[in-house]
Amino acid sequence: MSTPANAPFVSSYFTLRQSLGIMSMLFPLALFFGGLVTMGEVMPSISDYYFSPMRDLVVSALVVFGIFLAASREDGPDAIQPNLIGFMACAGAVGVALFPNQPPTAGMQSFVHTFLDPKLCIMLHFASALMFLFALAAFCLCRFTRRADSRERRFHQYCGKTIIAAGIVATIASFGRLFNWPGMAHHVEALNLIFWLETIGVWAFCLSWMVKGRAEMARAAYQS
Repeated sequence: MSTPANAPFVSSYFTLRQSLGIMSMLFPLALFFGGLVTMGEVMPSISDYYFSPMRDLVVSALVVFGIFLAASREDGPDAIQPNLIGFMACAGAVGVALFPNQPPTAGMQSFVHTFLDPKLCIMLHFASALMFLFALAAFCLCRFTRRADSRERRFHQYCGKTIIAAGIVATIASFGRLFNWPGMAHHVEALNLIFWLETIGVWAFCLSWMVKGRAEMARAAYQS
């Protein structure tokens, strides 16, 4: 016997799911305007906001987002791979929050920097960021396309490919900035290139997440 779509806990789940998508879309904008208000500038990347008055928002948002992705599970014998994607996204998000990037100036080290080698901390940060970003792409390309019609599947695939493209360009820009490749570091920071590429990736995932949520809600209502 199926559970009615208007059952309180089912309705609460879908409301919470869509609310998370909306809040995640607003997350980069909150950093953007928060940075302008508190510092008068936009940081080069989302990770750089860790070393700003917006640190609490960055850490809490990443941890909450990661935990919810891990908790959003599927059932059935073929659900091992989709659920593994959720745990990878959680590990990546929490890793980005725990292992911050290189501080912009001396004396701004975090707790982790006090007992980890700076190079190791940077490596863990980049590894976590890549895991998180490509797990989001896997959500769109693999998990959200399950039991989706052809129109929804194409939309999720476009979002997943957008995340991958933004992630690749952002990674190249990050290394160019980190290692000060000739002429690249200045333009990356002046244009806030990494921040906007990360924002595009986050927005692409959020749109795919909310479309999937609406489709599941409609399917639950039909089956009930």
